Amino acid sequence: MERTAVVKKSDRMVFVRYVLVLLMVVFSFCIMIPTGFAAGNERQITFNETHLGTLALDGNKLVWTDRDYGDNDIFMYDLISNQKSTVSAQYGSNQSSPAIAGNHVVWMDDRNGDWDIYMEDLSTNQQTRLAYARYGSNPTDQSDPDIDGNRIVWLDERNYYTQIYVYDLSTNQETRITNDTSIKKTPVISGDKILWKEYAWQSQIKADNLYVYDLSTNQKKQITNYSSSTSSSISYHTISGDRVIWENYGSIYMYDLKTNQQTLISFPRNVHAYAIDGNKIVYTQNYWSQIYLYDLDTQQETQITNYTSVPEVRNLAISGNTIAWIDDRNGYWDVYVYDFMPTGTIQYNPWVTANQDIVATLKPSEPVTVTNNGGSMTYTFTQSGSFTFQFVDATGNTGSATAMVTIDKIAPTATIQYSNTGLTTKPVTATLIPSEPVTVTNNGGSFEYTFRKNSIFLFEFMDEAGNTGIALAKVNNIIYLYDDVYRFIKVFPIPIPIWEKDPVFYMETTYLDDLEMNEIRYATNTDPKELLETYAKNMETAEFNITEFTDSSLIGERKEGGELIKLTLSKSDDYKDYSQIVEVVYTKPLIKGESLEPGK
Repeated sequence: MERTAVVKKSDRMVFVRYVLVLLMVVFSFCIMIPTGFAAGNERQITFNETHLGTLALDGNKLVWTDRDYGDNDIFMYDLISNQKSTVSAQYGSNQSSPAIAGNHVVWMDDRNGDWDIYMEDLSTNQQTRLAYARYGSNPTDQSDPDIDGNRIVWLDERNYYTQIYVYDLSTNQETRITNDTSIKKTPVISGDKILWKEYAWQSQIKADNLYVYDLSTNQKKQITNYSSSTSSSISYHTISGDRVIWENYGSIYMYDLKTNQQTLISFPRNVHAYAIDGNKIVYTQNYWSQIYLYDLDTQQETQITNYTSVPEVRNLAISGNTIAWIDDRNGYWDVYVYDFMPTGTIQYNPWVTANQDIVATLKPSEPVTVTNNGGSMTYTFTQSGSFTFQFVDATGNTGSATAMVTIDKIAPTATIQYSNTGLTTKPVTATLIPSEPVTVTNNGGSFEYTFRKNSIFLFEFMDEAGNTGIALAKVNNIIYLYDDVYRFIKVFPIPIPIWEKDPVFYMETTYLDDLEMNEIRYATNTDPKELLETYAKNMETAEFNITEFTDSSLIGERKEGGELIKLTLSKSDDYKDYSQIVEVVYTKPLIKGESLEPGK
């Protein structure tokens, strides 16, 4: 859980330190951060207080220390019910450094004469003394607690040197994490990771450095590598998930435990207090006077406050879409909260564009209640249009998100454009020209198909809504030159698409010479049954002269005439009504060097 820190105006940095940070930029990747203003609501929680201390925030619960009863006591504010309550107030003793996670609040307490760790379960209002110990006969301090989930960490002096301990509420087990002589400060926990600052006073380093202990692997890792020669000054540090951040000479740095990469988040701009939750960092700039938020995912900086005066801001905390802090803008130390307007994204099923009904589901940035649409977070579109969800979060902030869809149930169409429509001996490229944006689902996704011989090709495609279409490309204008060849022609019907008005017949022509066999394939709308009807009586073989053909587009008329051909007719159930297969065989070689056109 992130830890906040108390800041004093006397900590202002001098120009020399800024120069040192600029030199360190050489060794770190720097993110430039443009500034905008946030959309949200600020509200004041306390009024005219004078001795507010440390502050912590988790979800909708805010805890802090104050001297309402003469000593440091701990108070809590519920941001939903707007109710203030007392967590611990012991007469004649102090409670300090509160931290909160869910229904558990922990703090350091000196009611027994030394500092011990206490916890209260808010669901039962039961307090427990978690950590107390002696060194020999002398009482020792346990201090600086932090909590995340069921784990609590603190500093412990029971072994003379300050060590770090962790307590697991789920197992009621206490574990010692460190065992060395270095000076440790301010442990912070997030999930399995414990972060602290350490000063190795007995070594040659003599500088503050940050360390992380992973409870899942029982491994300690050094995060920073400062020494006495690098002038480190780690003022604050905290962790959220795998992200460690700290302030050094007025600049914020981040270390990603997954990538092992260090990043400079900001140039020196008098950064003094900050907190992190997930991908969001909040911090003050310009000597405490303004609060900013930085989104690690979008690398965008947003200004939260816009004071005209120059208040001192202390103890920044962030949890989800809520920021809390203490400032003295009115001459008193009071608690303020800033709630971001809830936002939402839309999830579409099956997608934002479809050829069927579309279900839009609201995905809010925090728990919200939808105030329209019957309170439902889903809306079903039966036609193209938009719908705006209206919603409110637990603290009363309102937001909206608009869903927009396109429902298209009309199949796409297309025409075919040819690179050459005249007689040619070169390949012909057919290009698909669709009526709307489509994806070609065959032909390797290409909108072009190159014919190297006369043939047909069927493009198949789909529009953005999922509707499918087809378009037939036909080429019969490629001519061939052959020497001493025989020609074999087969004419037969092909299965025709339902969109074709007229039947299509497929003709395959094979030229055979001494070297290779070449084929020509093309289609015709002329029914060969009509042309050959008189030769197909009783489905028997007949012989005839090619000059008897009158339709040159199908088989053609030989100028020299008189050639004997063989016509074979047979029935095929595969082609339904178009049941005749025609085989025409030339029995005479063609004239050497003769130029042949399809169908000639």
